[in-house]
Amino acid sequence: MANFIKSDLEFILQQILIAEANANGEDLLSLLPNTLVPFGLRTVDGSFNNLLTGQTEFGAADNTFPRLLDPVFRPAEGGTSYTQTSGMVIDSQPRTISNLIVDQTITNPAAVQAFVDAGMGVLADGSQQDAGGIAFPVGTLLDLDGNAIPAGQSLFIPNTAPDEGLSAPSTAGSPSSASSSTTASTWCRRAAAGWCSFHCSRTIR
Repeated sequence: MANFIKSDLEFILQQILIAEANANGEDLLSLLPNTLVPFGLRTVDGSFNNLLTGQTEFGAADNTFPRLLDPVFRPAEGGTSYTQTSGMVIDSQPRTISNLIVDQTITNPAAVQAFVDAGMGVLADGSQQDAGGIAFPVGTLLDLDGNAIPAGQSLFIPNTAPDEGLSAPSTAGSPSSASSSTTASTWCRRAAAGWCSFHCSRTIR
């Protein structure tokens, strides 16, 4: 169980006060030092998630996301299509991409490549042999000891942040932080009516 220090609680309170003032009619931009700070609380419908001029409805409910290319809606099944604006769209495999993302076994080529790229294993090139002296088929995934990884076994793939090397590191390991500190990357807490908090990074001790 995390113990919040006083500065954490003060920060949370400030976000609630900003949201209450905005809910009472004050202009949100007048309550913030600039449009980029992660201050205040998030509205349930997503409005004012983006505070740049003309973009306050970006990402809000019932709004079309800005498009960089012309949309292409493919046909579905049973005579239905993703061009529909009402009714049901029949698609027997709507989660293909999600399933590939969560599938960390050798049945997923992307997982295998990530495993190899991370230096956790190699793909047989025909020169590697099993204990009986028989060459592994080309493309067989081997661990670092030269053993074939069985089908269905989950692969350990190191989690690398997409902004690695671009963003400043967490303060959780800084000298000013207790060794037991952890960083809450995102916290979301219901507060004033219809609001929940912006994501923020705070150190919890």
